[in-house]
Amino acid sequence: MLFVADDGDTGAGDILGTGALMPVAPGVYELTKMGVRPEAQGSGAGSLLLAALIERARALPGIETLFLLTSSKCRTAIRLYERAGFVHDAGIMAAYGATYTRCDVAMRFPLA
Repeated sequence: MLFVADDGDTGAGDILGTGALMPVAPGVYELTKMGVRPEAQGSGAGSLLLAALIERARALPGIETLFLLTSSKCRTAIRLYERAGFVHDAGIMAAYGATYTRCDVAMRFPLA
Protein backbone atom coordinates (compact mmCIF):
# COMPACT_ATOMS: atom_id res chain seq x y z
CA MET A 1 0.00 0.00 0.00
CA LEU A 2 1.29 3.45 -0.89
CA PHE A 3 0.23 6.83 0.44
CA VAL A 4 0.63 10.35 -0.88
CA ALA A 5 1.00 13.03 1.75
CA ASP A 6 1.01 16.81 1.77
CA ASP A 7 3.90 18.24 3.73
CA GLY A 8 2.61 21.75 3.08
CA ASP A 9 3.66 24.64 5.25
CA THR A 10 3.18 22.73 8.48
CA GLY A 11 5.10 19.63 7.52
CA ALA A 12 2.26 17.65 9.08
CA GLY A 13 2.23 15.03 6.35
CA ASP A 14 -1.54 14.87 5.99
CA ILE A 15 -2.51 11.81 3.93
CA LEU A 16 -4.13 12.90 0.67
CA GLY A 17 -4.55 9.55 -1.02
CA THR A 18 -3.78 5.87 -1.03
CA GLY A 19 -3.50 2.95 -3.40
CA ALA A 20 -2.47 -0.69 -3.30
CA LEU A 21 -1.29 -3.51 -5.52
CA MET A 22 -3.03 -6.80 -4.78
CA PRO A 23 -1.80 -10.13 -6.16
CA VAL A 24 -4.69 -12.09 -7.71
CA ALA A 25 -2.81 -14.85 -9.54
CA PRO A 26 0.83 -15.66 -10.29
CA GLY A 27 2.22 -12.65 -12.17
CA VAL A 28 -1.13 -10.81 -12.06
CA TYR A 29 -1.75 -7.79 -9.83
CA GLU A 30 -4.76 -5.55 -9.39
CA LEU A 31 -4.32 -1.85 -8.70
CA THR A 32 -6.90 -1.39 -5.98
CA LYS A 33 -8.03 0.90 -3.20
CA MET A 34 -6.84 3.98 -5.05
CA GLY A 35 -8.44 7.16 -3.84
CA VAL A 36 -7.66 10.79 -3.16
CA ARG A 37 -9.43 12.96 -0.60
CA PRO A 38 -11.99 15.25 -2.27
CA GLU A 39 -10.17 18.41 -1.18
CA ALA A 40 -6.95 17.14 -2.82
CA GLN A 41 -8.51 16.18 -6.15
CA GLY A 42 -7.14 18.27 -8.99
CA SER A 43 -3.88 18.90 -7.10
CA GLY A 44 -1.85 16.28 -8.96
CA ALA A 45 -1.81 13.95 -5.96
CA GLY A 46 -3.65 11.22 -7.90
CA SER A 47 -1.21 11.37 -10.81
CA LEU A 48 1.75 11.21 -8.44
CA LEU A 49 0.25 8.27 -6.57
CA LEU A 50 -0.64 6.40 -9.76
CA ALA A 51 2.88 6.88 -11.17
CA ALA A 52 4.37 5.52 -7.93
CA LEU A 53 2.06 2.49 -8.01
CA ILE A 54 3.02 1.75 -11.63
CA GLU A 55 6.71 2.00 -10.76
CA ARG A 56 6.20 -0.29 -7.76
CA ALA A 57 4.43 -2.79 -10.04
CA ARG A 58 7.27 -2.68 -12.57
CA ALA A 59 9.71 -3.51 -9.76
CA LEU A 60 7.81 -6.64 -8.71
CA PRO A 61 9.55 -9.82 -9.83
CA GLY A 62 7.57 -11.89 -12.31
CA ILE A 63 4.71 -9.45 -12.84
CA GLU A 64 3.09 -9.88 -16.23
CA THR A 65 -0.24 -8.12 -15.83
CA LEU A 66 -1.35 -5.00 -13.98
CA PHE A 67 -5.05 -4.18 -14.15
CA LEU A 68 -7.78 -2.24 -12.44
CA LEU A 69 -11.54 -2.48 -12.18
CA THR A 70 -13.83 0.49 -11.71
CA SER A 71 -17.20 1.98 -12.54
CA SER A 72 -17.99 4.16 -15.54
CA LYS A 73 -19.38 6.64 -13.00
CA CYS A 74 -15.77 7.43 -12.04
CA ARG A 75 -15.11 9.42 -15.23
CA THR A 76 -12.36 11.60 -13.76
CA ALA A 77 -10.47 8.57 -12.47
CA ILE A 78 -10.85 6.79 -15.82
CA ARG A 79 -9.33 9.78 -17.61
CA LEU A 80 -6.44 9.73 -15.12
CA TYR A 81 -5.86 6.03 -15.83
CA GLU A 82 -6.03 6.57 -19.59
CA ARG A 83 -3.51 9.44 -19.42
CA ALA A 84 -1.17 7.17 -17.46
CA GLY A 85 -1.33 4.54 -20.23
CA PHE A 86 -4.02 2.12 -19.06
CA VAL A 87 -6.12 0.67 -21.86
CA HIS A 88 -9.63 -0.76 -21.73
CA ASP A 89 -9.50 -4.55 -21.83
CA ALA A 90 -12.42 -6.90 -22.44
CA GLY A 91 -10.34 -9.92 -21.43
CA ILE A 92 -9.67 -8.43 -18.00
CA MET A 93 -13.38 -7.67 -17.68
CA ALA A 94 -14.27 -11.26 -18.56
CA ALA A 95 -11.70 -12.73 -16.17
CA TYR A 96 -12.09 -10.43 -13.16
CA GLY A 97 -15.03 -8.04 -13.68
CA ALA A 98 -17.49 -10.09 -11.65
CA THR A 99 -15.34 -9.47 -8.56
CA TYR A 100 -17.14 -6.19 -7.86
CA THR A 101 -20.87 -5.62 -8.32
CA ARG A 102 -20.57 -2.06 -9.70
CA CYS A 103 -17.64 -2.82 -11.99
CA ASP A 104 -18.29 -2.08 -15.65
CA VAL A 105 -14.82 -0.86 -16.66
CA ALA A 106 -11.66 -2.98 -16.78
CA MET A 107 -8.28 -1.59 -17.76
CA ARG A 108 -4.79 -3.05 -18.18
CA PHE A 109 -1.43 -1.32 -18.05
CA PRO A 110 1.06 -2.44 -20.72
CA LEU A 111 4.10 -3.25 -18.59
CA ALA A 112 6.28 -4.30 -21.53
